[in-house]
Amino acid sequence: MTRSSVLVFSFLLVAPCASMKMKAAAGPDDLKMPNCMRLAYNQLSTNYGSSCYIYHSFLGYHPETGEQNNGPEMYGFGEETFILDGVSDELLWKSAHEKSSWPSGFMIETADGSDVSDHGIDCNKRSSTGNVIPGFLDTCPHGPIWKAESNYNKTLESLKEMKHQIKNDKKVLKIVAKEEYKHAKEIKKDVKDNMDEGKRLKKFAKDAKDSKKKK
Repeated sequence: MTRSSVLVFSFLLVAPCASMKMKAAAGPDDLKMPNCMRLAYNQLSTNYGSSCYIYHSFLGYHPETGEQNNGPEMYGFGEETFILDGVSDELLWKSAHEKSSWPSGFMIETADGSDVSDHGIDCNKRSSTGNVIPGFLDTCPHGPIWKAESNYNKTLESLKEMKHQIKNDKKVLKIVAKEEYKHAKEIKKDVKDNMDEGKRLKKFAKDAKDSKKKK
């Protein structure tokens, strides 16, 4: 199994625990594994509800667009869940895409949307001397194999939900189609009745006209 080298930046420590591609013991060489990241952060602070702020060293701006660098996008863990070992080895978090981000931090929220306080977590917690509590943001706290299995299970659940939704939609469409068919049959009957009535009127008019001619 190959490992990407540990890159140390003056502003942020990035230590990948697995590369995007690595060899499995008994698998093909091109087996794709999760992009495991372990990023150092300086401190956290409370926002409200399910959200907190996470601060790290300044990431600067994109050299071409001039836009501020965003940690989750820059290091490719925007769609991943992760732990913050400075506050909990178990609680899962995710990046809050719709909320604020800047070159020295971004907003996070609990993965299940629950309030941070429900887990006994205080993002404003400080050490006994009043100092901030740093830590690591870890996207694969139990290793890449565990992460791959977790991702598979999530995908499987999503597929099950989609299959159930498709089945339900199919039933709805069948009911709607059946009702529409009944309605179409009623319209067809009305049209046929109108045509028959029209034929009778036409015949009546013709008979009346012929009768006048005979007189």
